[in-house]
Amino acid sequence: SVEFPEIPFAITFGVVTFDILLFVYRWYITVGIVAAIVRGKDVDVSLKYLMVSESPSVMCRGRNCADYCLNCILWCNDCVKRGSYNLWKLFFWLGQLMVLAIIAILIIMAYVLADAIITEDFFLDLGVFDMMTIGIGAQRQTRNQVLATTALGYNEYTLANLITDTEAYSNERNADAYQQNIAEVERIDQWNAVFCRGWGAYHGVPRDVTSESKTSPQQWTNLNDSALTDEDRNAALLVNDGTYFVYDTSSPLDPDAETNLDNLFDDSVDTYWTPYPNALYNTTFPSNHDVSFDFKLTPIRMTDTVNTNWDITQITLDWRFVYDPKVVPNDAVQPNEFEIYFYNDATGDYEEIAYPNNVNYYESTVLNGLRQSTDSYTSSISYPTEVNIERVRIVLKNVGSWGTETFLNGINIYGHAPESEVVCAKAQFLFWEYSASLTDDPNNEPVEDLNNYVYRDTGGTYIR
Repeated sequence: SVEFPEIPFAITFGVVTFDILLFVYRWYITVGIVAAIVRGKDVDVSLKYLMVSESPSVMCRGRNCADYCLNCILWCNDCVKRGSYNLWKLFFWLGQLMVLAIIAILIIMAYVLADAIITEDFFLDLGVFDMMTIGIGAQRQTRNQVLATTALGYNEYTLANLITDTEAYSNERNADAYQQNIAEVERIDQWNAVFCRGWGAYHGVPRDVTSESKTSPQQWTNLNDSALTDEDRNAALLVNDGTYFVYDTSSPLDPDAETNLDNLFDDSVDTYWTPYPNALYNTTFPSNHDVSFDFKLTPIRMTDTVNTNWDITQITLDWRFVYDPKVVPNDAVQPNEFEIYFYNDATGDYEEIAYPNNVNYYESTVLNGLRQSTDSYTSSISYPTEVNIERVRIVLKNVGSWGTETFLNGINIYGHAPESEVVCAKAQFLFWEYSASLTDDPNNEPVEDLNNYVYRDTGGTYIR
């Protein structure tokens, strides 16, 4: 359909107004000319110009009273006649103005009717546009017929060959992909075999249990420490989920003893700990004073989703003995006992372990009737049976018997992952398959080539 431009209302109103003014002006000139012609043929000459002599009209004059009254009546009659004459002339021009107004109203009504009647549909009904575009319509119909015939031939012949060639190419690419996948699977299996052997060997070697800590430095956190910050406490409880301990005593410790607890876990034989650092040789120590340490071990990470506990293989207590001649007799020794417990998840309680040769104490050696000093003596408690635990308790029994001569350099716990719980994070092979199937998706994007890409679970990344 033909679309005619729409003329703004302001422009239409201006044109109509200007046209009306021109129309009024033309009629005014025409009426003026006609009036001049008519007046030239029939000129209204005032009687005063036809009089022989002109004398001004005077109201109410005369020689006597009768003349005086008659002149007054005549003067009034003349005034009325002249007023009537002027009024008739005024009515004539008012009538002319009324005629002009009626004509203007008729013209405006004609414009409104024309605007309502003469529309786009009016011209379409006349058929002029169809007559002008008959040639273009015939050309379009012919062109569509040619395109339809060409498309039909293409679909009947060319498309069939294209589908056949595409299927052949797809099968060829899938065959190549299959061979590459076979070779890649063999390579990945070989890599997994080597990796899993190394992974199992790594987790079979005993190491300090603090090595699984995720914070630096990797050391025990004392949750009983009043100076411990919230950040360090959250790191031990939430981040590491272990590598922390709490202690309990049957009698209060010396304040300096609480402060020096870190000396037990600094891996140095030059620092040591005693429950009574300020005691003298004649101090009376409390009896049956036990100190208990509960250790929580950080789980061993196998994969992103699998963790395991520890198989404890050895616990060492490094002792220090400093001979004090004031302690008599000089050859008397006092065994310093300790107990070790493993937490049993099944029973929900700690169970004491079996000690090699039933030795769970330390005592100084005697030579020539004197107790011998030593800077370092290690009590090693080995545990050959496989366990799977996360909590260890070490109880130092009757620390009052240590007196002023016995000290503890350090406590170490060693272990590895239980062999039965070791999980190898094998690399997962992602095969690919070529597909040449048709798609109607206009937003279809090319698939990224995944050939020779392998996902390594341990690192969480793709490798080639």
